[in-house]
Parts: sequence; structure tokens; C-alpha cells
Amino acid sequence: MAENKRVTPQMFLDRNPGSDNNAANRLRWMLKETMGADGAFERRREELSIIRACEKQLNPSSRPSSPDVVSLSIYACMYACICIYAYIQLHITCVYVCLREREREREREHPGTE
Repeated sequence: MAENKRVTPQMFLDRNPGSDNNAANRLRWMLKETMGADGAFERRREELSIIRACEKQLNPSSRPSSPDVVSLSIYACMYACICIYAYIQLHITCVYVCLREREREREREHPGTE
């Protein structure tokens, strides 16, 4: 992004009067200014409200708090990272097994050579 179009967290807070420098507003800044997902925080809050209503944990009209939205967003990112890590580990293992099998085939075809 061009230097003159960058919005720092402080600039974001200054443009939104009454916004404290907290995790929820940092996440709002990150979603809007670095990911192009303006409004995603409130959409996530609405999604959580619907999920909770379906689970009958809360009154459908009650809104999840900002810390709830932040916590569940962090959890979702961590879960995605764990899935990606497991996927990569699985493929590393597959590559190792394939290479080891190829080495064994060569040893069978040409015994005594390295």
C-alpha cells in the first residue's frame, strides 16, 4: 500500500472518536485497514449472536461483547494455523516416506552400490 494511504492504529482511533486503544478496536483497525474487511467485526458479532441464539445459551436479542468477538476471532485464526501446520506436517511426512521408498527400490535394483 502506498505510504500516503496507510492508516496507523492511532490514526484509526483518532478518526473514530471515543475509541479506546484496546484489542477490539485494534481488531477493527486490522480488519478494515490491512485486510479490506470494513464492517467484518460487527458482522462477526451478529454471527455470534445468531449462533448463541440457536444454541439457546443467550437471549437472541443480547449482543456478544467486544471481548467475545476478539477472543473468538483469535481462536479462529489459531485453529486455522493449526490446521495448516498439520497439513504441512502430513505432506512433509509423505515426501519423506516417498523418498525413503525410492531409496529402498534403488538398493534392491543395484545391491551393494550407493
